[in-house]
Amino acid sequence: MEMTYDGILVMPSSYAVMDEEEMEYLEAGKYYGVNLSRTQCDNIAYYLTVFGGILTISSLVCSGIALIPGLQAAVVGASYYGALATVCGLSGWFFTEATRKGGCYIGFDSNKKKMVYGWGKYKG
Repeated sequence: MEMTYDGILVMPSSYAVMDEEEMEYLEAGKYYGVNLSRTQCDNIAYYLTVFGGILTISSLVCSGIALIPGLQAAVVGASYYGALATVCGLSGWFFTEATRKGGCYIGFDSNKKKMVYGWGKYKG
């Protein structure tokens, strides 16, 4: 395939012109997601637990700083870190359960047109 450039774009000698309708292609009934093994779920649960602990400590530090006169705005940080720690805790629970049950799947099923998640491998 040889192309030349003379100040304007020159298409290759063997190209096909396609309209917009020909370019659109949808695959019928596909699962877009991941199947996680027991080991992967265990690792994710571990890291979520560690991050949740760090966020909890950060929340407590911000709460302590908020007790200092003039630094009450630190309450916002305490609330933010507390909420993130809660999310890590709930997510950690999910992946701990997935570890016990042999893994999990998280994804989107285009047949059902919804998000799917659960224990084991996705069977669709």
